[in-house]
Amino acid sequence: MKLSAIVPAYNEEKTIGGCLDSLLDQTRPFDETVVVDNASTDRTAEVVADYATRSPTVRIVAEPAPGIFHARRAGFDAATGDVLARTDADARVSRDWAAAIEAHFADPPGEEFQVLSGPGLFGDGPPFDPLRMLVERSRLFREGGEGAGVIGPNMIMSARAWRDIRDDLIDDDAIYEDVDVSHRLAAHGYKAWFSPQVAVEQSPRQLRHSPWQNRRYLVGGYRLARARHDRKLAALFVLEMPFRFALYTVYWLTFRPWDPGSRTWRPHRLFTRLERERPLISDGREGGPTCGT
Repeated sequence: MKLSAIVPAYNEEKTIGGCLDSLLDQTRPFDETVVVDNASTDRTAEVVADYATRSPTVRIVAEPAPGIFHARRAGFDAATGDVLARTDADARVSRDWAAAIEAHFADPPGEEFQVLSGPGLFGDGPPFDPLRMLVERSRLFREGGEGAGVIGPNMIMSARAWRDIRDDLIDDDAIYEDVDVSHRLAAHGYKAWFSPQVAVEQSPRQLRHSPWQNRRYLVGGYRLARARHDRKLAALFVLEMPFRFALYTVYWLTFRPWDPGSRTWRPHRLFTRLERERPLISDGREGGPTCGT
């Protein structure tokens, strides 16, 4: 079985090295790691090229059209593996990520569940992380089971599943693209499995901004439902919107006062202006990058 890792990247010179380190430090090595340079204007391509000279399994693909959907498609199309595993350039995968992926697809359940995901917890945060506490106490986290779909930094599927949904996806920065992928997989009859062993730590950098500052991103589910002309899905996202804003408020109150450099609480940070390290996906490339979260 050949495993491919795919990493979309736009102006990620500060984070792509850590991501590649985690992908190369696997108990079961990936057969290839495809990094998609989505028209970066910094040294992202140079950093990846340096890794490629030291590791023959790393290669870079250029995608000049801006947008996560263009970068995702370019990476998945370029990958040659039987199983395709995407993560984000600012994420860190667990050391047995590839081994757990192979174990799933090599066993009989892998034929029934050709879509796989797992925990996407936030790293570089304080000891108190409400999401981690909630997830780790859930039965699904402890035992695994049938899941609802995939998330951006932990998106794994068979190459066959990708080919089937490739041309049935919406190309729009304003939507939740991982939710769109999940819905199209389900529509094509593919079932997803959630495995606690397939774990990824994602960056909380966007959560250090208030829900109001993230408001364009938070309505991405509703925009997806409108684009799909799905009234039931639109109603669902409208109903859950207050809960989503409440959750992001908790995130903001958790991650904004925490100083990851000194590993101490700095409450005054809630009242000081914070420049984004990178714009939101939903803001589009006009205001900056759209690839990654």
